[in-house]
Amino acid sequence: MICTMFQVKLVSGKYDGTSLITPDSSFDQSRGYYTGYALLVEDGTSWICEDATIGMALWNPDTSKDQEIMMVARSLTDRLIRYLYSASLQRDSMVVTNGLTFGVAGLLTDENDALGFFYEGDTLHISGSTRNDGLYDVLEVTPSTMRLEPGFNVQHKDEVYVSLTASIFPSGLSLIASRMASYDLWFRGSPGLGSESIGSYSYTKATVEVGGVGYPADVVAGLLTYKRPKIR
Repeated sequence: MICTMFQVKLVSGKYDGTSLITPDSSFDQSRGYYTGYALLVEDGTSWICEDATIGMALWNPDTSKDQEIMMVARSLTDRLIRYLYSASLQRDSMVVTNGLTFGVAGLLTDENDALGFFYEGDTLHISGSTRNDGLYDVLEVTPSTMRLEPGFNVQHKDEVYVSLTASIFPSGLSLIASRMASYDLWFRGSPGLGSESIGSYSYTKATVEVGGVGYPADVVAGLLTYKRPKIR
């Protein structure tokens, strides 16, 4: 994805400190922690201190926004790629192969063992498939198999030639996207999700516009650095 859960949480300004590791009982008042302290860990998890007693500190995970952050980040990745008019801002690896099998739980299998060019954490753009084009996150990968999320629309063997492209986003753009996601979540009630459910009825919004939906001016100006002119 174009931004990580850690980046989104960090720019929200709602955390008292960060850590490389998950807090344990030694993260106590002797080290400056206190009851109610909000700690953000590098893996994207966040924790609230319930008791800062020396040697007996107690921390509870805070997952209240995790699902929303993942949904907003995924939606924002797709919207920004289309807004910036660039499906692959920086091409790292591209493979064209046939004989792909799109399995359950996002398991992709390649008869030609061509998947070893990619890495865990890549944002993968699939195009040319019968029903499974889109953006995916690479969770696990070997030369012959790859596990992606979200899952596929259709589970089947695809005999056509399919393009797999890893998109690498500049760190500056990832920071801008994180600010946008944070703004959506904490200040606007998640308008960037792109869908809404009312009872048994649900629909997906068809909007792509990013620059004119109320983001701070410096954020929109920063996006223009990465926007490719569209020739009509």
